Amino acid sequence: MLFYGSSITQGGCASRPGTCYPSIISRKFNTNIHNFGFSSGGCGDKNICFIDGYSLFGEYGHDACTVDSIHPNDLGLWRMAEVIGGVIEPFLK
Repeated sequence: MLFYGSSITQGGCASRPGTCYPSIISRKFNTNIHNFGFSSGGCGDKNICFIDGYSLFGEYGHDACTVDSIHPNDLGLWRMAEVIGGVIEPFLK
């Protein structure tokens, strides 16, 4: 499984390597990952330049998922993994 993104994908906001969302998804599906998350790699690609926080964190308590309204904390990364994992799962069957 391959992940591409910015420092958030890299794990720059996680409290430890195992709490970045690609690692959580890797454990959920028991698969290896290739993490191509690069610090300062967010270039504002049109497809992903803005994803509503409600989409990634859910409506309830989405403010608790980030410290500065931009970078997710561990709860935010876990919720991102749940949402992204749900999208990926049908492709793995």
